[in-house]
Amino acid sequence: MRPDPRLGQIIDSQAEERRRAESSLPISLRRFHETGSPVDAWEAIADWLLTDQPRPESLRTYLYKVAATITNLSRDQIPTKGKVDRAIRKALGFQTTGRRNPFRELTTPGHEFLIAMQVYQCQTRNRHWSWKAVFADVAESHHRPCDQCKKKISSAKVKQYWYKRALQAIPPHLIDRAKSKKLDDILR
Repeated sequence: MRPDPRLGQIIDSQAEERRRAESSLPISLRRFHETGSPVDAWEAIADWLLTDQPRPESLRTYLYKVAATITNLSRDQIPTKGKVDRAIRKALGFQTTGRRNPFRELTTPGHEFLIAMQVYQCQTRNRHWSWKAVFADVAESHHRPCDQCKKKISSAKVKQYWYKRALQAIPPHLIDRAKSKKLDDILR
């Protein structure tokens, strides 16, 4: 038995690991097609390698580009000392600038949804509050139970995530019965 870090579960046989990979391959492939992220590509590659399924064309294309770029780095465009890591990151398809952590991208939609759910719950408990007060309350309290947030997030960030994920956080029956899709109309 060994842990599967992606699922937080124990995998106790190769057959079980293969079944998990076969069920998650379509999901990881779809995510790779949607995002183009190398993290998603490698998750799909890991799933595919455990299955007996034919190689998906998108993974073949990605692997070819990476292999061709690495080969080029070893022959024609040899990186200078201190620039090897950057060249490899670029070859794999990772952005080489900025503070963005590509390994955290998989958790971002879930984190945004969590914040939107907190806004929805706060708003339904405190219907008389203004949106500004709701956003401020969630911003003040969100970081305490959140493993991702080490410090208080801003009200503006809470507002941004609310408007991005609100229609996912609001129960569908409320959205269906509303006369319009405006959030204020839905939550009346």
